Amino acid sequence: MLTTEHEKIVFAEERVLNKEYALRSQIKADIRRNVGVIEKNPYQPKYYRWSPYFAEMRIKPGEVVRASDVWEIDLTKAYYFAANRLGYLSDEFFVKTLKAPKRTRLRLLGSIATITNIEEFDGSEVTHEQKSDPLMRLVWHNIVCHVDEVMSEIAVALSDHFLFYWVDGIYFTTFGQTDVCSAIVEGIAESYGFEVHKTKLESIEVRNEDGYLHAVIRQKDKHKIFAVPNRLTL
Repeated sequence: MLTTEHEKIVFAEERVLNKEYALRSQIKADIRRNVGVIEKNPYQPKYYRWSPYFAEMRIKPGEVVRASDVWEIDLTKAYYFAANRLGYLSDEFFVKTLKAPKRTRLRLLGSIATITNIEEFDGSEVTHEQKSDPLMRLVWHNIVCHVDEVMSEIAVALSDHFLFYWVDGIYFTTFGQTDVCSAIVEGIAESYGFEVHKTKLESIEVRNEDGYLHAVIRQKDKHKIFAVPNRLTL
């Protein structure tokens, strides 16, 4: 944001409508009404985790490892469910946000942790300042931690069937056997109040390239790629 004597200019990566700005104010107000004394979760979120199986394979640079009989299970609208279950978001506003357009919903909750960079020009020089809301950043931290803790618990419970997880989506293989893994994932997720969405995949290919692990998730004629730093040897 750039402030001068006569005007204030807000810079954003994409256009945000006034209706969404109003929702951002409303969600913060709703959280403030629900949050009393709050402690910071000491957990450090990982956001992603890989199976030791990939480390044991010692994937060489440029090499590809392919897994079949694989599934993807997502925690549906994970951060919103977490915010509601932790008591930060009221039931009424929780339902309201789920009805918002997807693009708006994806930005809305995360916006509470926004750090605003402010530049002020007094006619001769520009000064810089950062502003954020400590309470909202703490709430966001605890929400992210809660989701990541649940994902880690699922990963451990899946044992050798676990491949990796990325934020709120977990991937596993049944090794061609009867699928008992889905019941494990669904059971843990539902015990924390989450809903899940399950998808059968064609394959997952993992390659080691330029110090990054690239996971290519294939389903019919579609695919998506996750690329993260190779932490398998750390």
